Amino acid sequence: MAEYFAGFIATPRGFDVVFPDLPECTASGSTLEESYASAATRLAGLLKESRGALPAPSSPEAVRRSLAGRAAVIRPVNTFDAELVEASRLFASQSPFSQDGSSCCSF
Repeated sequence: MAEYFAGFIATPRGFDVVFPDLPECTASGSTLEESYASAATRLAGLLKESRGALPAPSSPEAVRRSLAGRAAVIRPVNTFDAELVEASRLFASQSPFSQDGSSCCSF
């Protein structure tokens, strides 16, 4: 599992996510939860693409300093959460229940 600190920046559309240690790794979402899931998935993809050859993560203090002047919430993002997001999506797509919680089958 890899973990990097990211800056979550509020925008009119929701939240943009930046990883100061990984400038090529960005994400966004309309809610904080959605942006976190997007960031975790993007981080996992980048780790897979790079075959684990990413720079060592900076401390939260170093990330905070690198985002000085921007209103950002600093939060750790890890690849394990990306696996949970993917499992949740898979479960939802195979669920026998409709989106409103009612059963798809009548008895």
